[in-house]
Amino acid sequence: FTLSSSHFYCPFHALVAFPGDKIINPLKYIKQKNFIDMVNKLLLLCDYQNDILVSLSPVERERIVGNTQRLLHGARTAGIPVIFVGVCFRSGYPEVNMNNKMYQSIKNANVLLDGTIGAQFEEALQPQPNEPVVVKKRVGAHFNTELPLLLKAHGTEEVIISGVSTSGVVLSTVRYLADSDFLITVVQDCCADRDQEVHNMLCQRVFTRQANVVNVDSVLPHLIQ
Repeated sequence: FTLSSSHFYCPFHALVAFPGDKIINPLKYIKQKNFIDMVNKLLLLCDYQNDILVSLSPVERERIVGNTQRLLHGARTAGIPVIFVGVCFRSGYPEVNMNNKMYQSIKNANVLLDGTIGAQFEEALQPQPNEPVVVKKRVGAHFNTELPLLLKAHGTEEVIISGVSTSGVVLSTVRYLADSDFLITVVQDCCADRDQEVHNMLCQRVFTRQANVVNVDSVLPHLIQ
């Protein structure tokens, strides 16, 4: 990625003064403007892969993909970095431990194999050449991946996240981001889960403890501030 200087803001820069400079209290500025509008944002799109999206109804898939297209377009237009996250395995699934119940079921279903159409991202949500793709072997986007390094390299302070499923990659990654002291925005109508009640519970009662939970219509103006 190449970031312009507009992506970086140090709230303590105003404390550095030269002779004749007017001293500005950065805390005064923060009170005047919501701090979340000033920070370095990054969009994290998780697991929009064919083998995963097939678990949704055609109507739900169309809705989620359409909303996420709008979110992605808004981030790109605003110059916000985008990272894609996906999961895939080698032939024979050598990465899958027999003790892992979830991934044993993936192995048995013979899905998410590297190089297959099922492991590819949805056609409408394809990364551009300058947008990194983080390949994971477990649920969370951070576990044994380069995501922490990429976030640090970008000077990221706020992560805007969406993905499928809500109870899988989104939940696991939100917990990691919160424990790592990031500001978090979950775009709930760009997320989906096979169990709608679980999706609602997470967005309404769990994520709100550690993140801002919004709809795509409300987050788009926030991207360009």
